[in-house]
Amino acid sequence: MAFLGLTRKKELQVLATELGLPVWDNLKIIQLRDLITSSRKYEEEFVKNLLSSIADERKMAFWNGILCEDEQLKRVAEDEQVEKEHLFELEKLKIQLELQKNSQKEAIAQG
Repeated sequence: MAFLGLTRKKELQVLATELGLPVWDNLKIIQLRDLITSSRKYEEEFVKNLLSSIADERKMAFWNGILCEDEQLKRVAEDEQVEKEHLFELEKLKIQLELQKNSQKEAIAQG
């Protein structure tokens, strides 16, 4: 039962919910622990394994969130790079068009 004292409140709330116990947001950690341990469904080994699974899921969700965020940042950087390249090409075309106009004006003036 000592392992419950080292557990996060959110994980205890999920554990209590998984055990079919009523959970309120205002319950303190000690109250959640007492609620869980006094339940007829409480079996220490089962609860340890369930709590371990809950913690693993939380950690995976955290790392998946970081990976997704990293992928989004990479996409944004790639999109910005593509936009810069397009702006560069557009500017290049504008300069070429201006040079052509100047060449035509010179040809008309000379001819």
